Amino acid sequence: RKQKKNMRKNKIRRKFRRKNGKIQTAKFRKLRNGVDILTEDIRALADDLLDSGVQIVNLQDLVNGIDWISAKFAGKVCVELDIDRQKISPFGSPSQIDSLIREEVEKLGSKRGGLMMVYGLYPGLPLENVKAVMDSMEKYMVI
Repeated sequence: RKQKKNMRKNKIRRKFRRKNGKIQTAKFRKLRNGVDILTEDIRALADDLLDSGVQIVNLQDLVNGIDWISAKFAGKVCVELDIDRQKISPFGSPSQIDSLIREEVEKLGSKRGGLMMVYGLYPGLPLENVKAVMDSMEKYMVI
């Protein structure tokens, strides 16, 4: 049993050697299809991810900060943005949601790299806010 537990731990840890020679440990979760998903604060590894040739990063918008995401990733890789589910989406007004989506598209949308938006629909969200998210995504969609 202990051996299996240690094997599982090893599956979710990877080490990166940073440019300054220090070892940065990151936790990953392996999906069934063999893809590794980073399961900790991505900001500590952002430069390493870019240097490694990552093509898509999945981030939460307000948790990581739209300006930080823009400065670090926009135009360099495809940003798969997880739209707010903790603050504005459940408790804000439809106009606040529209402003958020517009800001994200303006700051993160790029033909070079790209932007994909993901929205998690959870129980208890006001239906007018869900509608506002969908309407705003369609309104600011760039083809």
